[in-house]
Amino acid sequence: MSLISIFFMIVCGQNINAQNYGINYKYMPDIGDTINRFDIEKRKTGYWIEHLFREKYEFDTSFWYIDKGYYEKGQRVGLWQAYYTGTNSLYLQVFYVGTEQESTSLVSYYPNGNREFSDERSESYGYILNKRYWKNGRIETVNYHDSILFQMCNYNIHGDIEVCVEELLSTDENLIVTRTYYFASGTIKSIEQLRGVPDSSLREYESNGICREYNEDSKLIKVQNFKSGKLNGSVIKFSDEGEILWMEFYKDGVMIWNKIFPADLK
Repeated sequence: MSLISIFFMIVCGQNINAQNYGINYKYMPDIGDTINRFDIEKRKTGYWIEHLFREKYEFDTSFWYIDKGYYEKGQRVGLWQAYYTGTNSLYLQVFYVGTEQESTSLVSYYPNGNREFSDERSESYGYILNKRYWKNGRIETVNYHDSILFQMCNYNIHGDIEVCVEELLSTDENLIVTRTYYFASGTIKSIEQLRGVPDSSLREYESNGICREYNEDSKLIKVQNFKSGKLNGSVIKFSDEGEILWMEFYKDGVMIWNKIFPADLK
């Protein structure tokens, strides 16, 4: 179920199984002469106000929302806004484009007025960007993806980066991926090469190629070679000063030999 389906339903009075939240929603329209009208083909038209509530809390009005916006030939168009009924503060904004009820942007808010979630997408440019926020207004997660790039960053409640991952997909039919991890400081922690798992219908990857690890001073500290998800070739560990500490050699995931370089023997 899409994000739009979770928050809105076109048909008033229809129940929704909101899978992401495990609760049902129901919508009830207001009735009036200048709002909530139908055209001669009995399609919603003009300005509409619809009440939304979570069925689980049907008798608790703090979980009720008011939905406002315009219909054209039974389709939502332009900007729609939902408000908390208790405080009349903004809960959700969605901008509808086209006849398929797809949105180009969606923003939800906490009762305190801070953003809770935002989603922006563009068919013409082929990207999706969404952000989730802590109640204090700081960003919690950022996700971006298009046809070749996926980025995901998580932040703690104080605004510090906890983890940041970047995947760069090639146009190769074998789906080669370069994945980059970052330290909280923003410097690169590791870069690894992966490929799509053969015959997998899911988005699964396995290590295939070189993996490089760095310390927070951006010094190379480890290099590994993989093939089809297994260590294959050399593994070299470096000190922070760039000196080799030990080497190992693998074939199909099995270590063939290794060598340690103690400082007193160099």
